[in-house]
Amino acid sequence: MSEMDLKSALRVPETVLKRKRAASFAHALNSKKKRSNRTKSKLETSVKRAEKFVREFRNKERSTLRAKSVIQGKRADSSKRISIAPEDKVLLVIRIRAGKKDEIPNIYAKTLKKFSLNKLFSARLIRHNKHNLKKLKTIEEYVTWGSPNLKLIKDLVHKRGYTRIDQVKRPLSDNTIIEEKLGDCGIICTEDLVHELVSVDENFDRVSEFLCPFQLGAPKKGFTMEKKLKSFAKGGEYGCRGEDINELVAQMN
Repeated sequence: MSEMDLKSALRVPETVLKRKRAASFAHALNSKKKRSNRTKSKLETSVKRAEKFVREFRNKERSTLRAKSVIQGKRADSSKRISIAPEDKVLLVIRIRAGKKDEIPNIYAKTLKKFSLNKLFSARLIRHNKHNLKKLKTIEEYVTWGSPNLKLIKDLVHKRGYTRIDQVKRPLSDNTIIEEKLGDCGIICTEDLVHELVSVDENFDRVSEFLCPFQLGAPKKGFTMEKKLKSFAKGGEYGCRGEDINELVAQMN
């Protein structure tokens, strides 16, 4: 084969070259679009993140201002619409709203910790007095409370009753545990615990400290976010609910 014939054989047809150029151009255009989309996506993510931070900061700021206004008595309290009978000596408080530590205002976090309501759906029995009611009003957006009946308190102690022995959480399945810790004040069994919690006698605080917070389950029907943000008096979930607390716990116990 002559040199001229070899060059002719190696020559690439024009149509093939056009296809290659078109493919190369399309690839370059596609790469440019992908880079543009990635840049746009990063920008949108940054904007959304900034909006989220601003929204969380404003919510936290509003919550702090609201708590301070309640403490100073400048804001009407929604729980005034539902009364707790003076003869009801004990209240059951349940945490119904979670939240990250950095999202909860310090004034709320300290009060929740004081009541040992560190987990969602944890519950404590506390004295019904002005001091505790004032504390509850500052954190009412995170909790609900009411007057538990005898049956409810019995169920909580027998089904959800735990204590800590050497930092280990143990169920109240053996009265010996109770007698060892509280026998010096005449409390030796679960029935004695129930009596002390219902009557709110002189050993109430000691019994309350002996018991771990009652850890309840999520209610059968659940809590919608819309209802969580409204008081019980206005058709929502948080705040005082009087004797209706018994019905709620029946769905969670």
